[in-house]
Amino acid sequence: MLALCWLHEARHYKKLRPQTGYAQRRYSEFTSQLWDYYRELLAYRLAPAKAEAHRLSKRFERIFKVPSGYEQLDERKALTFAGTKSFWRC
Repeated sequence: MLALCWLHEARHYKKLRPQTGYAQRRYSEFTSQLWDYYRELLAYRLAPAKAEAHRLSKRFERIFKVPSGYEQLDERKALTFAGTKSFWRC
């Protein structure tokens, strides 16, 4: 179910259409971080450890709470972060 939740959440980000070079770079950096993080979560599921859970939690906060400077992306990230309680139940 976790995979489906991430894929569902990623659809919201695919709807963004950055117009400037700056926004395109921020979007590209973010999507790279998002999918790297997703792969780390999949690995965690195979070998869960308390220290790794803590590291992943902190990484999640950095990815979704640190502003990018691309307003639409930052708004979407804030929505994802705000919905993490229901998001983690998937």
